[in-house]
Amino acid sequence: MRLRIENKQDKNKLKDKLLLNSITVLDVGKASEFDLDFKDFKQVRELSLMSKKTYQIPKNLSELKQLTKLSVLGNCNLPNNIYELENLEELYISDEALLTVPNDIKEIKNLKKLRITFYDNIEFQPTPDWIYDIKSLQELDLTLCKFTKISDKINNLTNLETLEMDCSFTLLSSFPNLSKLKKLRKISLSGESVIGQRMPSYSLFPLVLESIKELSQIEELNLSGWRPKKKSEWLVVRGKEYSIPDIFDRHPNLTHLNLRDMNLSFVPNTILQLKKLKELNLTWNKNISNEEMHRIIKHLPKCKIESDIMYYKPKKKTAGNTGV
Repeated sequence: MRLRIENKQDKNKLKDKLLLNSITVLDVGKASEFDLDFKDFKQVRELSLMSKKTYQIPKNLSELKQLTKLSVLGNCNLPNNIYELENLEELYISDEALLTVPNDIKEIKNLKKLRITFYDNIEFQPTPDWIYDIKSLQELDLTLCKFTKISDKINNLTNLETLEMDCSFTLLSSFPNLSKLKKLRKISLSGESVIGQRMPSYSLFPLVLESIKELSQIEELNLSGWRPKKKSEWLVVRGKEYSIPDIFDRHPNLTHLNLRDMNLSFVPNTILQLKKLKELNLTWNKNISNEEMHRIIKHLPKCKIESDIMYYKPKKKTAGNTGV
């Protein structure tokens, strides 16, 4: 059963002990206005706490022995004994809450997924070192973060299978090599920006490509949104046409590739040789001609292709369709 409490009239719900003991999903808005006793929520598996005012989460949060998913948003401060949540697998932290995370968070043994949003009205800073000490992490999502540096220590996270950093490159001047993350299967390193956010420097894009060059096991790759502000910044020029480096033979296991909104005129030849590619996103690349799209389709007949010119989905063979 799910319970959301946010307003004053919701306080009466906290008096019904029988109800509270049946709740498995608890969502608390304006958490600072409630006197929460987590001993009353024995069955809770998912918990979301949000507060614009400073709210110190009580230490008896550790009473939630079945808790597997925790979201701490706004001005909520985690307790120092957060490591006692032994079954916690997913953690989402946003904005001011990130500034008060205790170092002991790295002692959570079963934490597999960490998501951080660090954007609204927050001073710039590098990623906290404790992130790189959670060795059990399989998924790390740093989408929409105002970090000034991503440390080489990210290679400590050798169990990572998914890394997402969309809309988080604006303040970076360098990017670490990810060569030790041999379990990575999905990487999203989009250079896109949200409204009001400055585009990242295109000089970072070659570093992004270099960072993943030894990761031949990658299956899903998102490089969307990386586009130069000046023609002189293009890495590959062919007459009046522009593209990106022809390096995709490094990633023979790609099944999904996103090159959306990159102002490309043509696709590198090594992309057309990706035998396992199932989906290719080329939308918002308005300089790609009809002739180029036909070339792409010809070489990738089994691939679902999205573009501004057309949407191409491979036909499925039927009993009556022999292809003759």
